[in-house]
Amino acid sequence: MGICENFLKNIFLRNLTFGRVYGKVVCVDFAQGFKGGFTVLKIIRERYLISTMLKLYRPELSDLHFRQHLLSDPDTMSYNEKWGGTISFPREKWNSWYERWVCDKENKYFYSYLQDTETNDFVGETAYHYDEERKIFICDIIVLAGLRGNGFGTEGLKLLCDRARNNGVDVIYDDIAADNPSVNLFLKNGFVIDYQTDEIVMVKKEL
Repeated sequence: MGICENFLKNIFLRNLTFGRVYGKVVCVDFAQGFKGGFTVLKIIRERYLISTMLKLYRPELSDLHFRQHLLSDPDTMSYNEKWGGTISFPREKWNSWYERWVCDKENKYFYSYLQDTETNDFVGETAYHYDEERKIFICDIIVLAGLRGNGFGTEGLKLLCDRARNNGVDVIYDDIAADNPSVNLFLKNGFVIDYQTDEIVMVKKEL
């Protein structure tokens, strides 16, 4: 890191002001007079800005009503239309599902809600699991349709990748329907296209 970046980093970390505007986190820059200041600040944000809108929440069994609602919402699950759209998640399946996804101790499954740090509301879910057949970790992120456009997808994906890295995952993938615009979310957050077909786009990110 050069002298200029060090200087701007200190300014940024000391003087960054956060505020909520229509549910989004915004920041105020204090380096407008420096040549290339905004470019450097973009890099600094990526390196040093700590997530503030969301946190990962490990659900209790009794919290699974939110997942039931999430999977049954037609707008939220419209991306899954080719595979049936909404997904049934009746209470009789909760215990077995919870044991596999939340109580796993072998790091083959990870599951968490995305919780708004301001309201404490659940806004979505994020997860990954080890695909035994393909020998890769596949991730997943869903944000309630009515809450999209607030940056929750980007921040949730960052939190998931950070957690996967901390859990020893080196590379993470997702297979996305070819017509699903959410592929852009992954590409703008460091994922690259591994391969694609008429049906899916496989993206991956080295952690």
